[in-house]
Amino acid sequence: MTSVTADAGLADITHLILHHRSGVTSTATITLNAPDPAAEFDLYLWGESGKSVLPARGDDPVAALRTALTELAANARSGQVSHPCDVRFGRDIGRVLADAQHQLDSRAAGAAW
Repeated sequence: MTSVTADAGLADITHLILHHRSGVTSTATITLNAPDPAAEFDLYLWGESGKSVLPARGDDPVAALRTALTELAANARSGQVSHPCDVRFGRDIGRVLADAQHQLDSRAAGAAW
């Protein structure tokens, strides 16, 4: 990812436009305070072959953690030191979120004038 553009909506809703190295963009709308009937996660990918939808996921966080730990243990046993979701990925996501927060804070400070 090369950059992010962030904008605040009503309440704590935030809209992100993620700019990727390949030239494509992706968007995310996020909030921590959605009421239960509105709380959901959807992922759609559009490409040359059409639209792909993320399969429905269960609400069991233990299954996701089990998968992550299984992959981590397998990497450790094999001596593999990289993974698509390794610490570098976490660092990069942290930088994107920090940049988005900085943009939101800057706009809020400018609006106070």
